[in-house]
Amino acid sequence: VREWKDERQRAYHTTDRGTFVPLVFAPGEAFQFDWSEDWAYVGCERIKLQVAHIKLSHSRAFLE
Repeated sequence: VREWKDERQRAYHTTDRGTFVPLVFAPGEAFQFDWSEDWAYVGCERIKLQVAHIKLSHSRAFLE
């Protein structure tokens, strides 16, 4: 086990770090969508808020 760990450590610090492939999206090609819920008091009434969260993949802009 010690030899295997040493070999893995050497490989990690030299050539075995893996490959990074950046993701590239054309405008309008993709987006991420999620939503959340929370509660707030408006006046004296407790109401549920539902908020949509959108992240555009090309520009990485957030919309809520």
